[in-house]
Amino acid sequence: METNLKDLGKTFQENGVNLPELNVTSVNVEKVEQVLREKCEKQGAGDVVDSIKDKQEEIKNCVTENINVTQVQEELEEAKKTGSMDVVFAKYCKKMAGNIRMC
Repeated sequence: METNLKDLGKTFQENGVNLPELNVTSVNVEKVEQVLREKCEKQGAGDVVDSIKDKQEEIKNCVTENINVTQVQEELEEAKKTGSMDVVFAKYCKKMAGNIRMC
C-alpha cells in the first residue's frame, strides 16, 4: 500500500501529537518507531515506517555522494575564526541545491 507521507503530520495532529513541541533531546527513537508503527498499522498503513526509513537512507546516501563532509567541516572551522560561517553554508547550499533536489 502506498502512503502519502505529507498526510503524516496531519495524522499526528489529529491524534494529539504536536511535532513542533517535541523535545528532540529526549526522544527515544526506537520507542517513537514502535508507537508509530503500531498506530499506522491500525490505520491500514503498516508500511509507512519502512517507507520513511527507506527515504531516510536514500537522503543520507544522496548527501554523502554530493557533499564532501570533511571539506565542509574544514572550511567551517576556518570560517569560525572570522565569523564567516554563513558564507560557507551559502556556498554549499547554492552549489548542492540542484544535485540534492535530483535525489
